[in-house]
Amino acid sequence: MAGSPDLLARRRAGTLDFGPRTPRLVALCGDLLTPMNAGTPEAAAAEVARQAAAGADLVKAALITADLLPAAQAEAARHGIAVLGHLPAGVDVQAASRAGFRSIEHVGPGLGVIAGCSCAEAQVLAEQPTGPRIPSPRSGCRSWTASSAGSWRRRSSTRPCARQRRR
Repeated sequence: MAGSPDLLARRRAGTLDFGPRTPRLVALCGDLLTPMNAGTPEAAAAEVARQAAAGADLVKAALITADLLPAAQAEAARHGIAVLGHLPAGVDVQAASRAGFRSIEHVGPGLGVIAGCSCAEAQVLAEQPTGPRIPSPRSGCRSWTASSAGSWRRRSSTRPCARQRRR
């Protein structure tokens, strides 16, 4: 889901028509809120205000960092619109919901969203792996893990992966 300033302008002018076979448009956002247009809390608030002034019904966040979300949510609340989309890593899901984050798209990296919706949040977080693992296309079934310092290292495993077991 993404909108644009052009779509908002066309809706405002009454010229937004996708034809008779398309479903009715329920809500429309402007540009995605990203580091490109919201790299600081002040820029995030300004972008939310700009989208609200253009007629956006909501603001979709994508790839923003946790420090930008409060400013975006506060400005959206001031204009009576919702923020939704990709919850930044490290943001407490319940706190974001209480502050007005209305819909979380994708579960995201790690177990933050799953744990935040669990009655056993502390246990789920305590049992999570030390870092995200991503497959490496060059290494077959080996994977990589992030260290606490933010660098990636190859993870060794003695257990064969599913692809190796099928051979």
